[in-house]
Amino acid sequence: LFISALIVLSAEKINNYSLLLFLAFAAIIFFNIKALAENDLNKYIFYGFLVQAGYVILDVSISGLAGKSAYFGFVQLANFLLAGLLLLVSVKGKDFKSIKFNNYLLAGILISCLALAGVPGLNLFVGEYFLYTFAYNIHPLLLCACFVCSLLTLLTYLKLVSYACAGAHHEAPGSLLKAGIIILCLTCIILGVFPWIQTGLIEAII
Repeated sequence: LFISALIVLSAEKINNYSLLLFLAFAAIIFFNIKALAENDLNKYIFYGFLVQAGYVILDVSISGLAGKSAYFGFVQLANFLLAGLLLLVSVKGKDFKSIKFNNYLLAGILISCLALAGVPGLNLFVGEYFLYTFAYNIHPLLLCACFVCSLLTLLTYLKLVSYACAGAHHEAPGSLLKAGIIILCLTCIILGVFPWIQTGLIEAII
């Protein structure tokens, strides 16, 4: 995340956005495959976060190639931190077979995974929409490549959702954790259902 933030900050001075684009696609594909093959839950989450770092770099490179401000990447970075935090507080277990759930934890896992996968109606899709628009304006094949990455990312997070739904029951979380999960879930949903909250900021940046 720190490296991604540095890339966003320095991207305005980087002319070779094509190199960043290649690195972004390579990171997204490689770490998605690693996550899909991983059984250790902590490593899976780590690889998933590296995928999101790849998306931040992808945002920077495509917005740069489209002649837009690379600071657009900060919006997606903030969205990722929101959904990523929700995922971290919702996952209980050391590996996929030991995942524990209850209604609150399952809701947190479901919302965070779908948000991180860029599903419409959740916070990360708003930035993804702009990403797709920029990609199409550059070249339709670039948009196709973005779609492939999105589908691969969706498969990665559906893996966790499927295991969570079949996991062992876990006692209800404490009041503080419960409130945190509810607030984070609602924030992800509100930012997706009411995209103008983000689009105004994004349009001002780009």
